[in-house]
Amino acid sequence: MSEGLAALCRIALDASSDAVEIIDVEGRFIFVNAAWERLSGYTSAEAVGRTPRLLGSGLHTDCEYDAARAAVARAERWTGEIVSRRKDGSLVFAHVSATPVFGPDGQRTHSVVTRRDLHAAIVSAQTHGDRYAMALLAGRDGLLDWDIQHGGVYASLRCRELIGVAGGDEPLGQAMLQRIHPADLQRLSVSLGEFLGGGDRFFDLEFRVNHPERGAVHVRGRGMVVRDDSGIPMRLVGTLADVTERREAEQRLVHNATHDALTGLANRVLFVEHLQAAIGRAKRAGGPTFALLYIDLRRFKSINDGYGHAAGDAFLRSVANRLVMAVRPGDTAARLGGDEFAILLADVSFAAVAHSAAGRILRQLEVPHEVDGHWLSCGVTIGVALGGPGSEVDELVRAADSAMYEARKADELHVRVAGPEAADRTKRNARLLDGLRSALDARALQVAYQPIIDMASLRVVAVEALARWTSPEFGPVSPAEFVPLAEQFQLTGRLGQFLTERTLADLAIWEAAGLVGGRFRVHVNVSPRELLDARLPSVLTKLLGASGVQPKRLCLEITETALVEHPEVVVESIRRIRELGVSFALDDFGTGYSSLSHLRSFSVSSVKLDRSFVMQLSNDLVTRQIVRGLLAMTDALGLEVVAEGVEGPEHVARLRALGCRFAQGYHYARPMPAAALTDWLAQRPS
Repeated sequence: MSEGLAALCRIALDASSDAVEIIDVEGRFIFVNAAWERLSGYTSAEAVGRTPRLLGSGLHTDCEYDAARAAVARAERWTGEIVSRRKDGSLVFAHVSATPVFGPDGQRTHSVVTRRDLHAAIVSAQTHGDRYAMALLAGRDGLLDWDIQHGGVYASLRCRELIGVAGGDEPLGQAMLQRIHPADLQRLSVSLGEFLGGGDRFFDLEFRVNHPERGAVHVRGRGMVVRDDSGIPMRLVGTLADVTERREAEQRLVHNATHDALTGLANRVLFVEHLQAAIGRAKRAGGPTFALLYIDLRRFKSINDGYGHAAGDAFLRSVANRLVMAVRPGDTAARLGGDEFAILLADVSFAAVAHSAAGRILRQLEVPHEVDGHWLSCGVTIGVALGGPGSEVDELVRAADSAMYEARKADELHVRVAGPEAADRTKRNARLLDGLRSALDARALQVAYQPIIDMASLRVVAVEALARWTSPEFGPVSPAEFVPLAEQFQLTGRLGQFLTERTLADLAIWEAAGLVGGRFRVHVNVSPRELLDARLPSVLTKLLGASGVQPKRLCLEITETALVEHPEVVVESIRRIRELGVSFALDDFGTGYSSLSHLRSFSVSSVKLDRSFVMQLSNDLVTRQIVRGLLAMTDALGLEVVAEGVEGPEHVARLRALGCRFAQGYHYARPMPAAALTDWLAQRPS
């Protein structure tokens, strides 16, 4: 296009009474005409390079704007009514038309948009009484025309259908007013009063009407006021849109976000909100107290494994139904995930009352559940914590969970109420957990090593690596305390990786110094959770490669807990790790029901005889017979046996007489740091 022709086009566009804007494919203004500047209050220099969001009023949803953009992107012309905000903050209602422009290659290059101010049309409609001209505002929604000065309200057929009022071309104000939902009437009146008394021209509010056939219908009312020269409101024209489906969809989304999909109970998010509300009420009133019940279904996995997941789901739904029947109005039953449930009992002032309620609920849950013609049951354990004005959500949950865990450890107990010491223990555990995370981040834990000895030659054949931690706040922390915390809060992977990395690094030093023999190995404990992590083989490969240690030097100690709970996953994990050349030892051998049946399946190369057997060797004939049988069995399978807890020469004598070759315990050495072990190894036969 020549410069002369371009100038003529600009003059023509500036002469137009409609606002015109040209937008590039990136959605930015590249041209606006003089009418656009008058309509918006912005100059061309202020607009070019910016997007139409410059005129956003906040009265339209993103979906409405997206629909217009999508139409243009599909090479379609889009028209509609849009409320924009001028530079001075006032609003303008305009009829908008957007047309795509294409280049020679068929690709969209620009969009031409025109905006026509509808204010004059509305005033004309008021002056001439032409209500139908205001259909520009209606679209597919119902149209309202309210003569504020004389009280007359006229409604289109669609509007009357939406609200459920009869009548033709006569005032309908009273009939429509009676349809407003009583719960929304005051809010609507206040909003309308504030709107008419203010300076804004546009009204936007959602409320409900009582339809005679459909019941409560959610509508969105949007209106534009026409005022006289002194600012007195004369007329309100607007639309009513049925938004019931959208509101119901929103309510479904909210329900799904706060309720468990399987059981319909409150989920963890909603339960925590109710706990926070209970604490808030207690703070405001100085009471009352309440109780949190933490419920665990023991052996639920056996139902899933034996009858299938569909039966397991049906069982959980049955549990949920019984919980709903067991609680009072105002209490909350929730499923927190898996086989864990919780109940919030309101207005519980005494521990005995909470304990009694928990016992009643426990008895109801333990009655067998009928599922697909089968009567299924599992054990139930409940931990109880009392809450009040000074409670915190996290501390309450941890106290109830801790009480449940204590009850589960004590076979004779099924309900336990967290005592006064539970709060202190909960706070300590919280601070220990924070400290443990920080220690892992800073690699501030230590490793101690306890030798494993060949009792005949007194040679050191292996060492077991043991994590040690000295907390800056609490001092030395027993592994019996921090390892379960790591397991509970999924830190065992980080702890195990730290322990393995540090141990392999120390072993590389001992090898370089010639302190260890050819068959020497380091034992590192691996938790059940680590074995279930598919990344473990690759992590071990990386650590072994970085240290330069041969895989045969590393032995991972596992407990039969991992073997029993997820045998198929553990078998595959062990197989992949054994392919690296790493061996396995079964720890605490002989203390569980599954040891004998799993020895061959899990391909361990050695077992560690639990210290409880060693302690009884001197004075219990039955124990000696059991140990003799265990040693004979492991010998037949070609497995090495290490006796744990060897603390005196009498233990050594008994074990050697029974045919046990290897031992670990205080009789030979206590766990020691790497530097001390280095000196100790230098003085021992290797």
